[in-house]
Amino acid sequence: MSADLLGKVVVGRVKGFWGNQGAIRVETLTDAHSLFEPGSKLFLEDTLLTVEWMRWHRGDLVLQLNGLPARLESSQIRNSELTVLGSDLPHLSKDYYYHYQLLGLRVVAESGEELGNLTEIITTGAADVYVVHDDKNKELLLPAIAEVVKLVDVEHGFMVVNVMDGLR
Repeated sequence: MSADLLGKVVVGRVKGFWGNQGAIRVETLTDAHSLFEPGSKLFLEDTLLTVEWMRWHRGDLVLQLNGLPARLESSQIRNSELTVLGSDLPHLSKDYYYHYQLLGLRVVAESGEELGNLTEIITTGAADVYVVHDDKNKELLLPAIAEVVKLVDVEHGFMVVNVMDGLR
């Protein structure tokens, strides 16, 4: 998920239409699938839509949205982002963050060394991997595990990490 400047958070990307009733196939960009339940409000571009029904089909989420203009061509909405207001996101427990909250954080080693900014998060089967770039665009990959990530301070815009042997 990523946030834009208006406080909206990207939660899905339209892959195209599904069937002949105007439903759409969606690549979800969140584990908070409750955001797609019937009655939920989503934005497609600047249009506010309501989820009528949802179902899973071969790994894709299929949504029927009330308010989706009927005459849209598949090419007009393919790759369009579905967003929600940040205030509509489920509250996460302590020490859990949405990706959009972490992207851009300044990353500092426990020694005080400035390592760069978190520019990307790679989702893997085990633990996420944080991609950090310094001012020379040198890349550092950090596993998002407790042994590495020591402190996250979203409010002040930084993260403190233990750069274990072999990570550089």
